[in-house]
Amino acid sequence: MNAKQGNHKPLQEISGSYYEGFGWGITEIVKFIEAAGIFTMLLTTRKVVHFTPENAERFRRWLKYHNITDIT
Repeated sequence: MNAKQGNHKPLQEISGSYYEGFGWGITEIVKFIEAAGIFTMLLTTRKVVHFTPENAERFRRWLKYHNITDIT
């Protein structure tokens, strides 16, 4: 692992359209808010869903990589 990578997962792990364990694709998410590791997301269908990932920082990086609006 080089110094630029640090503790971050490789880019391909956050650049995909789907996140392991989360039942919706990135194109279905409009915006999100996170508190205490619990993510609440508004989907394009206007449905609100909650997700508690095993690794909150990795999930947040996935959302931000895809330019999902963080309303925290």
